[in-house]
Amino acid sequence: MDGGFARGLGIELLTPTNFKKWKSCMESYLLGEELWEIVGGDDQVEIMAEFGTAEQVRVWKKANAKAEFALKRAVSPEFFDHILGCESAAEIWTSLDGLFIRKNVARLQFLKNELAKTTQGDLSISKYFLKMKSLCVELSALDPDEPISEASTMKNRNYKQFGRTKHLRPPRPPVCRAPEMC
Repeated sequence: MDGGFARGLGIELLTPTNFKKWKSCMESYLLGEELWEIVGGDDQVEIMAEFGTAEQVRVWKKANAKAEFALKRAVSPEFFDHILGCESAAEIWTSLDGLFIRKNVARLQFLKNELAKTTQGDLSISKYFLKMKSLCVELSALDPDEPISEASTMKNRNYKQFGRTKHLRPPRPPVCRAPEMC
């Protein structure tokens, strides 16, 4: 594992900030190596042991070992303890997926609470909008399907008045039409 990449796999190591990208790359790698059915499919250990021939069980165990090795090589040391007790590639995948989904749900809730309690207060309008925008961008990154309606329409917010308000009035007729109007 060299420079944040899993040597031989061409995939970045899993870190706290790159799970979605890592997951997508890892799925593609496992599909390409014909190992995805081992990881993403039904856990076949019991099925193979009960209904499979000895040769089918041997082939499945070999494929599972390859998938486990690839997954373990692509995980940074800080997450290795989370998968150490897993007995199959599918269990490793499920464990990592659960770990990051829990973290994202907690972060998502924190950001929603932060967005709900954010007020302009003493902030200038530009700093206030910058703060709102950064919260919305992070919310959208965590959950692209989450509508951020209140933030996008800025409902129920009180703003300090700034500058002069230009009142809308009908446009003036062109000068060439002035004699006609008299």
